[in-house]
Amino acid sequence: MYRIINLNVRGMNAPNKQEDIKIFLQQHQARMVGFLKIKIRDQNMVQQWEHNASMTDRGRIILSWHPRRYQFNLILKTDQLIHGEAVHLSTNKKFYITVIYEDPWCVLGDFNSVLNQLERIGGIDVADGEVSDFVACIKHCGLQEFSYGGAFFTWTNTIVWSRIDKALHNELWYEGFAYTHVHYMLQGLSDHTLIILSFPHCPRPRNTFQFRGMLTKDKGSKDMVKHSVAQNQSGSSLKKLQQVLSSLRQPFK
Repeated sequence: MYRIINLNVRGMNAPNKQEDIKIFLQQHQARMVGFLKIKIRDQNMVQQWEHNASMTDRGRIILSWHPRRYQFNLILKTDQLIHGEAVHLSTNKKFYITVIYEDPWCVLGDFNSVLNQLERIGGIDVADGEVSDFVACIKHCGLQEFSYGGAFFTWTNTIVWSRIDKALHNELWYEGFAYTHVHYMLQGLSDHTLIILSFPHCPRPRNTFQFRGMLTKDKGSKDMVKHSVAQNQSGSSLKKLQQVLSSLRQPFK
């Protein structure tokens, strides 16, 4: 069977990038290709490409196949996946193929299960078989728990205390949301804690001007400094120096 390749590629609207991709696919003898994370214009799609782009939107997933090597029958198409049945024409072998593009993903709520023995006190001891399915599910989905503040145990009946409420995210979360704060409030409205997911504004610090020795190698640098020093300065010696450096910020940019 001919090779199937998955590519996460940008810049597919550029003719030179399209030519590079064609050469790459020929070298690797690929006859079915899933392209991810693309923003290619709909009119650039070649005839035998199945994709999830419309005339008014840009698709992020394209499934392409060689019409004399494979046949593809679409079953499901969303903004995050293309799923269908493929047929290898020379052998008539059938298989299902799904091409997925994953976005930042957050999962939170009452999972009614702990992850380890430390997440429950009181009652019956936590057995490995009790947590294995939940641990495997989180691992399979590529999820991990947010760093958090507040209460550790999220549910209690005054005898058993356990951490069964969680806020989880995938590895792409912080690419879209750089600052995320999770807080578990103490029980009040319910026997479960309230999970608060917030997005604090963290402005970047202002850029500061730093004088570098390399600036003195510029032929006009001395004249610029002399001109700045010659200007009327007021205040203490340190204040005057600050005024000189401040006036040099723009000329040295």
